[in-house]
Amino acid sequence: MVDLKPKITLKKKGQEAFIPVKQLIVKLQWSASVDLDLMAFYQSKDGQEGALFSNHYQGGNTGSLESFPYVQLSQDAGLGASTGNKEEILRISKLDDLAQLYICTINFTAAKANQNNPFNNYDAQVLLLDDKGESIAVPLDSPTPGTVAVIARIDNTNFIGAKLINENYILELVDFQATIPGAKLLQISSKVVLKKKGDRSVIPISNLHATLVWKAAVDLDLHAYYQTKITAPKGGNIWSKLLGGGSGKPGEEGHVYYAYRGNKNQYPWIYLDQDAGIGDTGGDNEENLYFTTLEHIEHLLIVATIFNKPNAIFARYDGTVIITANNDSFEVPLIATEPGNNCIIAHIDNSGNQPILININKVQDKSPTIASFLKN
Repeated sequence: MVDLKPKITLKKKGQEAFIPVKQLIVKLQWSASVDLDLMAFYQSKDGQEGALFSNHYQGGNTGSLESFPYVQLSQDAGLGASTGNKEEILRISKLDDLAQLYICTINFTAAKANQNNPFNNYDAQVLLLDDKGESIAVPLDSPTPGTVAVIARIDNTNFIGAKLINENYILELVDFQATIPGAKLLQISSKVVLKKKGDRSVIPISNLHATLVWKAAVDLDLHAYYQTKITAPKGGNIWSKLLGGGSGKPGEEGHVYYAYRGNKNQYPWIYLDQDAGIGDTGGDNEENLYFTTLEHIEHLLIVATIFNKPNAIFARYDGTVIITANNDSFEVPLIATEPGNNCIIAHIDNSGNQPILININKVQDKSPTIASFLKN
């Protein structure tokens, strides 16, 4: 854990301290293998409510120091829930317009797994530094299990000045959204959204599955194009790896779709669950691709087609691919605006040390192949 040397420590719930300054820096620091997220929720003096949280969440907004609310959040440091010293920073350049500012932490790891874990498991604390370098610490040490920790509140309604109050209580997400100003803006639906072509993220290798969801009255079809590993893993024979339970050879390409749904338990270790949207029905449509393991796959293209609509514009049909792996979630929206029959939504590149998910959103008339995709 990073060595914090606060001037004042608010150890108990309800303790408070006046903050006779206008500019503040709030730091969340921890080292445990958990994905915590520093967030701020506020109510302005004219009654406006708002929220600042990572843009890896749907609808995320990290704020600005140059315009209202004059608060800005730094990068999301906890992606992947790795161990080691981590820090997220909230900067406040002006408090004049804010009546209340709630400093909160979300345990994203637990929230995605529908678990309620005590926050005092994670050696975290919040440190507030003023413009003179003096600091106030609030330890994140509540033993109560839950999803959201309301760590501290800045009350700026007193004529004497703003004061920091140690709140240090735990709420379920529903109760949090009902009681904290601006908290309704937070939806724990996805952590990483690859919004633009070329956006990428490292993903876990196990328990992987891809879901194509859409509501438009259109028959979207989910496809997987794959290429098997070319080089043998250390300590094993590539043929024993690839031939365990089925056919296949190094560098072989294959295709899983509605006419061939694959197999979970043997080659190609990919399985498509259903063909949804038949008849251009609207509503909550989804198709799922399950990947038993990526160990055997070097390259994977996740592709969508639209049945009976040649030269379609995929961006018109509000589709999104959601990749889940372990407790992590990644979204790739269909944003391609070029007309065509096949949209390569995403590429999973497993040729290096870690699998990488890349937003492609490339449209082409012919069915793709891995070889031609990698050349372009």
